[in-house]
Amino acid sequence: MNRNSDDAPAKPPVQAVARIVLVDTNSFLRLYHSPVVPFLGQEAAGYRLLTLATLIDEFRSSPRLMNDYAWVAKAMTGEDLQKAAVKLTAAESALVHAESKFQKQYANRILEAHCLDKNLKIVRSLSGRDVQLLATAIVLGAVIATDEWPLKFVVDDLMSVEGDYDIDVISSLDVLKSLEADGRLSRAERISTVRSWLRFGECLPTKWREIYSQLFGEGAPSL
Repeated sequence: MNRNSDDAPAKPPVQAVARIVLVDTNSFLRLYHSPVVPFLGQEAAGYRLLTLATLIDEFRSSPRLMNDYAWVAKAMTGEDLQKAAVKLTAAESALVHAESKFQKQYANRILEAHCLDKNLKIVRSLSGRDVQLLATAIVLGAVIATDEWPLKFVVDDLMSVEGDYDIDVISSLDVLKSLEADGRLSRAERISTVRSWLRFGECLPTKWREIYSQLFGEGAPSL
């Protein structure tokens, strides 16, 4: 007896794969102002929030950072640090190493040209950690979460040629938006988190208030 196709078992629905978001150092520290712990290694609104193992190690091995950001050190005890850092295969690690060498030269060259063109007093460059984060995002086709304009400038430049790089860049506010959309952060907690940034004297992007209003449809909080 032939089996009718209508009798065949239904195929399970295809699960959407969350896109990796690699959180840089400053965004990493700012997000720990929020009550959402753990957030690293977790998924929110289609994103999977991760960082570099070297960034975690750098923080934990720095007495200054551990002292200045004592609440981060405390909050990190609630994180599964094995899940917090992006995992790379040997082949991916080799690609990241090669990409890092190229991007360090390219990124710093275009940043220098931009700073000189704008007559900026300080010529900016990417740190070794930023270059590694950028190269990792390129290899994995990931999103970078950063509030630092030099890294965003480089990512935007790489994205300007359609099809060359499957990467993107978002801010810490975008991450808060994702956490709130996922029901893991309330409006009151979001406002409290941003006020905490202000109290701590975080150096936020120049137009962060405009970005906040666009994302949340309301004015940005003040102290």
